[in-house]
Amino acid sequence: MKHYELRIHDRSKDEPRLLISFSVFMQTIQNALADELGGKWRVLSGADGYGEKVCSIPDFRDTRDSIIVDSAEFLPVLLSGEEYFTDVRIQTVVGQVEFGVCDSTFYFLQANRDVLDKVARHFEHVEVAVVK
Repeated sequence: MKHYELRIHDRSKDEPRLLISFSVFMQTIQNALADELGGKWRVLSGADGYGEKVCSIPDFRDTRDSIIVDSAEFLPVLLSGEEYFTDVRIQTVVGQVEFGVCDSTFYFLQANRDVLDKVARHFEHVEVAVVK
């Protein structure tokens, strides 16, 4: 079975060298996924960024493969734009969704193809890649 990943390369109109804000990305996928972003998240890699909550994730990479966090603690600050990730891969513990940002280069979302198509309509510079 093929797995698809939507990659979003949209840039800020004010700072063309930067991606659009992480909060815009999160608001769009939250609208598309509804309840699937709730519950626990498994942080698989990265966890680099800005803000108290984001920086509270310990550097687990030397001791384990992932760490579990509660989305209720992170989603509000990520949606507000007060905090953001610059490099992270997150998987919902319930469901088949992965999302994040690759080294401030592009945002990505792995979900069913209908969700990817719905999210892609909100951005200008996208690509869909086959992964796994």
